[in-house]
Amino acid sequence: MKISENILQFRKALGLSQEQLAEQVGVSRQSISKWETGQSSPELDKLVVLSRVFGISTDELLGNTHPTTEDSPPITPANDYIQANLLRRLFTLGWVSVLVGAVALALEAVSLYFIRNAVINSAALHGMGFRTDIMYYVKTPPMSYAIVLTVLLILAGLALVLFILWKTFRKK
Repeated sequence: MKISENILQFRKALGLSQEQLAEQVGVSRQSISKWETGQSSPELDKLVVLSRVFGISTDELLGNTHPTTEDSPPITPANDYIQANLLRRLFTLGWVSVLVGAVALALEAVSLYFIRNAVINSAALHGMGFRTDIMYYVKTPPMSYAIVLTVLLILAGLALVLFILWKTFRKK
């Protein structure tokens, strides 16, 4: 394999963005992009840094089939990047769940108003009795199921966000 393919493959295997890898190597994101597309090649000192970031030998990075062992450890273990990316994605999932749940709850509240009014108007046209108490409509399925599911979505998202924050700040 070419070095450009190896850089791309190892970067993706670690779950790093081009920007994250560029930060570790000390170059711009555009340099990483050019290396991965084969428009340019990294200098020797950058090859050494890349191999340490990826936790491989320079021979493996260059695509040699018989790698030699290197005594120097990687700059940052790959597991740290993988865990950091996972935590960031879970945090985003959590706050998006809270946001979507809050919007859904607001829409359900507005729809309750319209449902109640529609029932009142229909009952008045047919000369039937009706209930003006909005809580009756909240307790009646399927609206009660929708509200419970929405609240559970908000609570799950909030729990995920709080867990990620706790895990992040506990490390520091």
